[in-house]
Amino acid sequence: MASGHTTHDIIVYTTTPRIAPVLTLTGQHGRTPWCLTFDPTNADVLYSGCLGGRLCHWDVKTGKCLNTWYSGVSAPVTSIIVPLSYSKLLLVSVDHCIYLLDSSTFTTLWRADAGTNSNCKVRMVLHHPEESKILTAITNMSCISPFGSS
Repeated sequence: MASGHTTHDIIVYTTTPRIAPVLTLTGQHGRTPWCLTFDPTNADVLYSGCLGGRLCHWDVKTGKCLNTWYSGVSAPVTSIIVPLSYSKLLLVSVDHCIYLLDSSTFTTLWRADAGTNSNCKVRMVLHHPEESKILTAITNMSCISPFGSS
């Protein structure tokens, strides 16, 4: 279990035999960590995204940040998904875009734009049980043009 804090730190907890802090990850986020996700295939890998558009890849055993990625905009990373069948990929939502990243290099492989209206924001991305689909939560639906059409 992990939690982000306004001090820009991430605290990782153990849940056995009781909940207790075991490690503080610090120094990489310029703003508050907003979303966190563990790699479903490796519990020692944690990804964090902050309000300033930065994504970090952490080694929970050592507490080291292994890689960072910046979206190019100072907007919250609202969602990070590690698809179970594709653990070498990350789906990340920032502002009005969804990014597909290579998890080992943090190279952007693909970007989808939900619209150019400044009120249109991708708030969440979920991996659908059918492996080839994702679900999105987007604010201000009037701004939508189908993904890939812009």
